[in-house]
Amino acid sequence: MTTNIVCIVLSCLVMLVAVPRSVDTRLFTIDYDNNTFVMDGVPFQYVAGSFHYFRALPESWASILRSMRAAGLNAITTYVEWSLHNPKEGVYNWQGMADIEHFIELADNEGLYVILRPGPYICAERDMGGFPSWLLHKYPDILLRTNDIRYLREVRTWYAQLLSRLQRFLVGQGGPIILVQVENEYGSFYACDHKYLSWLRDETERYVMGNAVLFTNNGPGLEGCGAIEHVLSSLDFGPGTEDEINGFWNTLRKTQPKGPLVNAEYYPGWLTHWQEAHMARTDTKAVVDSLDFMLRNKVNVNVYMFYGGTNYGFTAGANSQGAGRYVADITSYDYDAPLDESGDPTPKYFALRDTILKYFPKPDLPVPVAARKIQPPPLTMTRLGSLLEPDLLNRLSTQTVTNSLPMSFESLNQISGLVLYEALIPDDIKTDPRKLIVEGVHDRGYVFVGDRFVGVLSRENQINTLPLALDAGQTLRIAIENQGRINFGIANDSKGIVGRVYVNTRQLFNWTMHSLPLSDFKPIVHAVRCHRKLRRHYGNNGVGVVATPMSVYYSIFDIEDELADTYLDPTGWGKGVVFINGFNVGRYWPTVGPQRKFDIDFQNDTFTKDGQPFQFISGSFHYFRALPESWRHILRSMRAAGLNTVMTYIEWSLHEPMPGQYQWEGMANLDEFIEIAKSEDLFVILRPGPYICAERDMGGFPHWLLTKYPSIKLRTYDTDYLREVQNWYTQLMPRIVPHLYGNGGPVIMVSIENEYGSFHACDGQYMQFLKNLTVHFVQDKAVLFTNDGPELLKCGSIPGILPTLDFGITTNPNVFWQQLRKYLPKGPLVNAEYYPGWLTHWMEPTARVDAGMVVSTLKLMLNQKANVNFYMFFGGTNFGFTAGANDVGPGKYSADITSYDYDAPLDEAGDPTPKYFEIRKVLLEYFGDPGVPAPQKLPKMTLDTVWLERRGSMLSKHGRTMLASRMVAAVQPVSFEALNQHSGFLLYETTLPAGLNRDPYTLKVEHLHDRAYVHVDGKFYGILSRETNVDTIPLSVGLGTKLQLLVESQGRINYNIPNDFKGILGSVTADAKPLHNWTITSFPLDSYRYLENFLSQQPAEKDDLVGAGAQIYYGTFSINTDTIYDTYLYPNVWGKGLVFVNGFNLGRYWPLAGPQITLYVPRHILRKGSNHIVMIEYQQHVQHPYVQFVDKPIFT
Repeated sequence: MTTNIVCIVLSCLVMLVAVPRSVDTRLFTIDYDNNTFVMDGVPFQYVAGSFHYFRALPESWASILRSMRAAGLNAITTYVEWSLHNPKEGVYNWQGMADIEHFIELADNEGLYVILRPGPYICAERDMGGFPSWLLHKYPDILLRTNDIRYLREVRTWYAQLLSRLQRFLVGQGGPIILVQVENEYGSFYACDHKYLSWLRDETERYVMGNAVLFTNNGPGLEGCGAIEHVLSSLDFGPGTEDEINGFWNTLRKTQPKGPLVNAEYYPGWLTHWQEAHMARTDTKAVVDSLDFMLRNKVNVNVYMFYGGTNYGFTAGANSQGAGRYVADITSYDYDAPLDESGDPTPKYFALRDTILKYFPKPDLPVPVAARKIQPPPLTMTRLGSLLEPDLLNRLSTQTVTNSLPMSFESLNQISGLVLYEALIPDDIKTDPRKLIVEGVHDRGYVFVGDRFVGVLSRENQINTLPLALDAGQTLRIAIENQGRINFGIANDSKGIVGRVYVNTRQLFNWTMHSLPLSDFKPIVHAVRCHRKLRRHYGNNGVGVVATPMSVYYSIFDIEDELADTYLDPTGWGKGVVFINGFNVGRYWPTVGPQRKFDIDFQNDTFTKDGQPFQFISGSFHYFRALPESWRHILRSMRAAGLNTVMTYIEWSLHEPMPGQYQWEGMANLDEFIEIAKSEDLFVILRPGPYICAERDMGGFPHWLLTKYPSIKLRTYDTDYLREVQNWYTQLMPRIVPHLYGNGGPVIMVSIENEYGSFHACDGQYMQFLKNLTVHFVQDKAVLFTNDGPELLKCGSIPGILPTLDFGITTNPNVFWQQLRKYLPKGPLVNAEYYPGWLTHWMEPTARVDAGMVVSTLKLMLNQKANVNFYMFFGGTNFGFTAGANDVGPGKYSADITSYDYDAPLDEAGDPTPKYFEIRKVLLEYFGDPGVPAPQKLPKMTLDTVWLERRGSMLSKHGRTMLASRMVAAVQPVSFEALNQHSGFLLYETTLPAGLNRDPYTLKVEHLHDRAYVHVDGKFYGILSRETNVDTIPLSVGLGTKLQLLVESQGRINYNIPNDFKGILGSVTADAKPLHNWTITSFPLDSYRYLENFLSQQPAEKDDLVGAGAQIYYGTFSINTDTIYDTYLYPNVWGKGLVFVNGFNLGRYWPLAGPQITLYVPRHILRKGSNHIVMIEYQQHVQHPYVQFVDKPIFT
């Protein structure tokens, strides 16, 4: 589909633009005695969200309302904007964005009640608080929001138009409107006119007539002027402690002793002004905790805003604060709301939804997902001309007026846009320079003398004087921009030049005013047509024309793809307003923000941060390899080393362990990790995969992909895989988006895939899909990149995405950079994985890398201005069953050890190593001292020897009863994935055939993944192993009749092989005869509660299978000190197994194989007093079952 679009850009410095069911009469009242609302005789509580219909296009209303209902809301709140519906005296608008009746009908259809806030003053960060500006034209000295008879008369006329239309929607008339507001936050207004409030209450009741509840709202403690007799009082406040919130209610009860408690404006975010450092952001946890507390205590809550939207056109307001007692609101009204500016759900949405659904019924609606976005090509803008040029001025000016003194916008009956003021400077003023003084610039003046642009006057920044060169001429022209009338505290904020104008000490008279409201797009279209016609006839005769402020630009462009939302990026422009297809998108002002940009300067081979060159020095730290309690200490140690960035993978399997079940708390609290990094002055690079490798089980993929789609082709354009990736990204990316650098967060880069050049598929279509999906969410708010080995860029790189390399120590990095330059001729050099150490498998020596070589290569790269990420700077631990494996060794399978120490600068416990200090010395030389003291090694502790007692085998009847999750029968063995099991064990049992007559006979298990503990009649006889390529074992005929194979998953391969199924994947034969009819028992061991049940309940049978493997041992130990330190568990007399301490799965031990002997025990899982330990020993009968806790790690 091709759509022709005209984009007009107007520049002021040089700019670019571009619940209720429908039922019969109902009764909604207040039960003051029981402090509740009552709906048809039943107590009623609401949880609502603010959504102003005038901040979204009508085509999007239904989807936004549905998303609000899906969050569990049962009501919505909206202001009614007088100025929208009555823009000129006697002229009313009820169509399009002003079709409030349609909006209410849609809310009703979605099962939402409506809370109506008709003002007439609404604040809302809208121009003049929603009042129409013509009030100030008709009555220059009107006293708004008082008992001024002129004001009351106009309100009565307006309410007659508005409320008569909406009576049919009142709940008492069968409609959805349950509450109607009388005034708005009047307690904050200086007038304190109770006579006016009483009049407005009566005027509102004339139409409501008891068919809805009247209410008013104020900040805590402001009820003295804001409360209205016989009208329900409510409060406005954001997150706070429980004591603070209770204090607010106690204050309210002084003026309203009984009745339902209502927070009419509960703030999940906040508004933002231009020239503020960042978008306003509010911590989600505080928002959720306070909401939970209020809902739990039966408070009625309206979330302001639940969807913020956009201040299109000239509708944004301003506040009386800052240096000039004036700051203008930005165009976006995102508000850090649960639904973002485009209506997409944010992490805050899901957090609030979870809280709301604890107290309100879950609606039968799907959870919303982020809508597709598009990114059209950059536009080339053509300059149409300047508003000061006669042709454009005559076309766009709606009136020209002369007067002795400057006239305001309101005197000219002009809502917004620009007014061009012209006067002559007396020619007898000969000083050079002359001094221009303008009293009362409301709000921003662009000053010209003759055709020369002189500078800017600014109410915001208290700039009202400029020097004027004597040779510039005598004609003074000042284009005054209305940036938005103040919407809070000040009622009559006139615009234009509202005072006297002097040159030196001489006041200027005899002014000509040209009105440029810019409200009608047709004159601009005509001007564009004429301009294009002239260009066709005479060519581009504008070459060499110097662009000045007040210039108009346009572009005509096509969209070939399916239409979707997008974002216009006017980076490089100054300040102005944008029209697209005649629609006024609003004001832009990228030079003052709140905008941030992390970008690439290809020409100068560097990144840029807010326009300045930037080099990152980063370290990898995977949040899922350390307990959250240690994150800050580790991140601070990284910053102290001189790093300015931290890089982390995001592990899909951690966050979605089962389909549709998402985990974002504890070790999975990615938001908290990013926020801590930011607070420690670190930028963040995210690597969401979806494949991450990382020596993690299945490379971070969730195992259930193989359950749900046994033949899935991971990391390809397989439709099943793409669908699941899209579902995952729809959950993940909205959580990431607020943290992106361009949105005020610390995330500067986001990766697409991971080392894809190493993967056999080389599927460019898949990579393009993943690029488009990632761009959809990230857009230009962070830099996207890929990473590959130096020789593997052909399949790993993506056109239009920054390619980076992975390599370790070398004496000549240029060899690798030359490979990169084949795909990136210009741009920053990045080593995304610089290896200061390496990974280690069981049964091999511990990997070590010389610190001197690490530092030597680092210096070479830094001298080349390369950006470097240490992989790993802190390695951590593969707790539980998370370690992966590689297809190396005799059996093309080697499992990763539990420790991921990696010989990194910070060791497994987070302590600095000698390598750390060597690196720190270099980084401080190149990047300066970060001002964070170098960390010291934290103390470690030893404990008394702990003796354990054997409690029985998993294979025993008691073990099966307590520890197994399911049992199935199958003719052939089935895999872990077929049973939707992540890890742990499967017990395969069958009856041996009676005809075996060879002694011993050979038992063979084909395609064993990974390790089988062979039992006959409950007795352990030996081991089969994929790692060592042992798939047969001799068994004596007389051992028994029941064959039992306890199969362990040692970790799915994480590199090159994407579909590493677990269990017995082939046939099992005895003396070459296939065995059939298996009983398969699942022991996932994914929850400690199985072991708690096993230990707490006594087995019924006496035989606990002492001769079997998988024996469970239990012990306790005491810690008597107040201060607890990390320690290391030393299982030197044990064979191979698994350890739980205080219910926490520390991971696998295997001192028989090494090289890892001890297991790291973080202090955060220990406690003063009694602690308990459970060990599951897979293959040895431990004669003396004891362990020690030592203060140093032991590796062979």
